[in-house]
Amino acid sequence: MFWIHGGGFTSGSGNSSLYGPHYLIAEGVVVVTINYRVGVLGFLSLNDPKLRVPGNAGLKDQVMALKWVQKNIRAFGGDPNNVTIFGLSAGGVSVHLLMLSPMAKGLFHKAIAQSGCCFNPWAWGKINGKVVCNRLKYSTNDESKMLEFLQDVPVAKLDSARLNEKYITRVDFQRFLGPVIERVSPYESAFLAEDPVDLVLQGRYHKVPLVIGYTSREGMIIETCVPKQHQLITNFEEAIPFYLRIPKGSQLSLKIAEEIKQFYYGDKKPSFDNIDALYGLQTDNLFCRDIYITAKHHAATSPEPVYFYKFCFDGQLNVLKKLAGINSPGNEI
Repeated sequence: MFWIHGGGFTSGSGNSSLYGPHYLIAEGVVVVTINYRVGVLGFLSLNDPKLRVPGNAGLKDQVMALKWVQKNIRAFGGDPNNVTIFGLSAGGVSVHLLMLSPMAKGLFHKAIAQSGCCFNPWAWGKINGKVVCNRLKYSTNDESKMLEFLQDVPVAKLDSARLNEKYITRVDFQRFLGPVIERVSPYESAFLAEDPVDLVLQGRYHKVPLVIGYTSREGMIIETCVPKQHQLITNFEEAIPFYLRIPKGSQLSLKIAEEIKQFYYGDKKPSFDNIDALYGLQTDNLFCRDIYITAKHHAATSPEPVYFYKFCFDGQLNVLKKLAGINSPGNEI
C-alpha cells in the first residue's frame, strides 16, 4: 500500500508520527509512505515549454516513487504486481490524477481516494509564474527572467510566496498553486495534458478497482485553515463553484445563490449559532458533490468495481475536532 499525504498541495508530509504503518503491517501489508514537492517547488508552472517548467512537479515525484516501488519493493517483502495507491485530501486528488496520467500506467493495480478527487474546486491551480514573482516583489512579463529570479530565491522565502492559502475553502475562483493541465511539449512528457473531465467521461484512464468517499461534516476543515472572521458565508454567490462559469451578479447567479442559502439555512441568518449549516454546505461544496460525481462516472466507464463510502463515526480519536476545538457533532442523524 502506497500512501500519498494531503495538505492542499502546499504542505504536509508522510511523517510516520501521523501516518505510521503499525495497524496495517500487523495484517501482513507492506506500507510505503512518501514525500513529494509541495508549494512553489512542487507546482510552479510557466507557459514557455522551452523553460521546462510546465507544472505538476510534485505529481511527477509521486510517479518516480511508484517506479522505485516497482524496482525495489520485493526486497521489502512486497509484490510489485499488487500495489494499491491510497491518499487523503490532496493525496486523494493525487490518486485520482494518477489514474488519469499516462505516466503512471502499469505502476499500480488498485486505488483508494479518501476525501479528494480531481473534480473538487480546490484541486486545481493555474499557470502561476507571474503571480509567484509578484508575491516576492519582482515584476516582469518575461518568463525566462521569472525563472532566473526564482532560482536564486532561498527556499524559505519561496515558501512565503504560497498563494491563496486563506482562500483554499473558496470555491468561486480558481487557486494558483496546484495541479494544472500541461501544454504538450517536445521537451518532456506531460503528467497530464488533457482535461480530466474528458478522460473520465470517455473512459481513457487506468481502469483499476476504486474505493472513493468522504467524511461527514468534512467542512469542519474551515476551522483549521480559515480565520474566524472569514468563515461565515453571507454572500452566497461565493458558494457557486467557479467551474460552472456563471457570471457573478447575473440573474442566474443571484437565483442560484438564493437557492443555496435557502437549502442550508432556510429563513435563518448565517451565524456562529447555526455553524453546523455552514459545515454541511462546505462539506458538500468542497468534498461530497464532486466525489460522488467521480464515483458515478467511473462506475459508468470502467469494468472494474467502484465503491463509494461515507464515513460518519464521531469517536474520541477525531484529530481534526481536537485540533480545532470543535464541539459540534460530526455525524448526521
